[in-house]
Amino acid sequence: SEYQTWSRDIIMFHESSRGKINRRRPSRLVMDEDELNMTLARLVKTSWLSVHRTNTYDKGDGQEYKSPVDIKLEQILGELGEYFSTLDKLSFLEQNNFQENVFLALLYEGEKEASNVIFKSHSERELKEEQEQLLEIFAKFEISHRRAKNKVDAHFKSVRDANKILDSKDKLEWKHIMPMVLNGRIDTLIEEWHKFNKRRDEIFEPQTKFIDVLNRLFQRKSVSINNRNRLDIITQSGKSLHFSALSSGEKQLLIVLAQALLQRSEKWVYIADEPELSLHVKWQDQLVNNIRVLNPNAQIIFATHSPDIVGHYSDRVHDMEQKF
Repeated sequence: SEYQTWSRDIIMFHESSRGKINRRRPSRLVMDEDELNMTLARLVKTSWLSVHRTNTYDKGDGQEYKSPVDIKLEQILGELGEYFSTLDKLSFLEQNNFQENVFLALLYEGEKEASNVIFKSHSERELKEEQEQLLEIFAKFEISHRRAKNKVDAHFKSVRDANKILDSKDKLEWKHIMPMVLNGRIDTLIEEWHKFNKRRDEIFEPQTKFIDVLNRLFQRKSVSINNRNRLDIITQSGKSLHFSALSSGEKQLLIVLAQALLQRSEKWVYIADEPELSLHVKWQDQLVNNIRVLNPNAQIIFATHSPDIVGHYSDRVHDMEQKF
């Protein structure tokens, strides 16, 4: 259909049953500005980035104001903080699930569990790995290392003694049986720990990729996330750098990549007009690939004058001058 608003016509296209795109014969309807904006908002999420690149500017009243880019950057940083906090909450839920599974594993499950108890000798390498992993778990939950190590060492000494009895084929006594039974509980705990770490890595994978991409691109500075889930930038000399002190290209790059991350790996159409503004040629060449790293499910549509943005995707270029 064709809608008229602000004396402009918007032509809608539709797909025929045979998969071809046809232009519909227009029927004129009148839609006011607010209604059109609401309709578009249900279909797309738009974002803005001014071409103005100075850090401050004067409106003519003698006062300095933040540039539109800095205002946009502050907005993006706030959204990133909220997103990182969401990931923290998901990780916390997984940690609670881990604790629940560990506590439940302490309970006797009757004949089912008794039938699964197998007294077997463990190799020294296996016992050392279990010791280290158990201490790692205790450290995660802030249990005193000294206290935990004493208990862990005493337990595994008993397990090693029981191993010797098993290897010698001598008769097992209760003092040998109990460490073996308890070690079965420890095996379950470590198995659940591995599952928790795997799920946690999956939760934070997008965040990790984002930080890795920024640190590969930014020079003489490193980016990290602090305990308040905010981005920190540290220079080579160890000084904290405020985001307003970044170059215009670094700000542009941070905003464009953050937009991709905030799509949360969902199916988005990422449309940007002249994304190459202020970007170093090397960054332009890597931009599409970096966006695809942060959201592999995004369809990317760029309007650009830069051959470096196109890069290895020249077979997907549409020259608009030839179409109009």
